[in-house]
Amino acid sequence: MGDYLLETLAIVIFLAIWIQAMYYWPQLPERIPVHLNGAGQVDGWGSRTSIWFIPGIALLIYAVLSVVQRYPHTYNYLRPVTKENAYSAYQLAIRLIRFLKMACLLLFLIIHWMILRLAIHEESSTSMLPILAGMVVLFGGIGWYLWKSLKQ
Repeated sequence: MGDYLLETLAIVIFLAIWIQAMYYWPQLPERIPVHLNGAGQVDGWGSRTSIWFIPGIALLIYAVLSVVQRYPHTYNYLRPVTKENAYSAYQLAIRLIRFLKMACLLLFLIIHWMILRLAIHEESSTSMLPILAGMVVLFGGIGWYLWKSLKQ
């Protein structure tokens, strides 16, 4: 996946989280689910204003990782960085950070959507398969980076 595509996806997902919160805000009851256990059952409740917690974390993730990706020379690498491999090592590491930004935001979008759906439909449990799929994407990308990094 190209850097521009990853960055565009991250921006789109980031905006989707905020748009989702603004769109569903008027429909939310006073008490909404704020935590799910491993089985997908609600085990924590909070006020409707807590729906802004996930968009806030998304903003923090996007901002911090956008800054971090600008300093690849400060990262730790699996192999020594030399003059010959520096460009490709830095490029690969920047792509990993962009991917992590996109994948983490995707996970937060999924969680946000699940919480909103539970709150609006006043359900007490949901399937955890969407979160599992998001985790597969996240760890699959990390595995890809490790494979590419060790292959260099």
